[in-house]
Amino acid sequence: MHADGAAGAPFDQQPGVSGDLPQCAAPAPVTTKRFARSRSLRATSSRARAEATRERRYLAGVLEIYRKARPRVSSRHSARRFAAGQNMEAFHVELFMHKVDFNLGSKADRSLKARLAAIRRSTERSRLKIEERFANGEMSASEFVKEFDHETIVFQLAAAGAMKSTEYQKLFGLKRGETVVLADPRIVKRALRRRPG
Repeated sequence: MHADGAAGAPFDQQPGVSGDLPQCAAPAPVTTKRFARSRSLRATSSRARAEATRERRYLAGVLEIYRKARPRVSSRHSARRFAAGQNMEAFHVELFMHKVDFNLGSKADRSLKARLAAIRRSTERSRLKIEERFANGEMSASEFVKEFDHETIVFQLAAAGAMKSTEYQKLFGLKRGETVVLADPRIVKRALRRRPG
């Protein structure tokens, strides 16, 4: 018992300290360094929230583009017509331009957007021809992959030639001159084995 009548805690071994839980301890004094770090974390957190909101808006836009296309592919017949015509081309161009707006924003002026849309449209037309040749049995799976990958690289090189290096990197996440291919011969062969008739 203390002189004031309060019972002493069994672990009362440090003068001026009461309790043994962090919740019982007085908060540490705010130092300039700690305050700056706290402010920096809040600013970082605020930027992260803003970026997450921006990304949600982008994804909502992508879903809206898909939603608009859904009625045009409601049956097998309409889906084939959609895939074989300008609807598919317009769909892919719209998705790409939405990405351009998201990644480049105001850095993409009307002229750059027009060039990029034309490049994407040309790529879609080439891709459609490749897919038609493949569907008609005019090329093997490995030839299809090779042609598809070639067209992917042509698209990236054309886009790189239409914009500044910094814009290309911001849009594609690649340095100018770096390219990626999309088709994997093993996956195409596996998919074809499962394809009906």
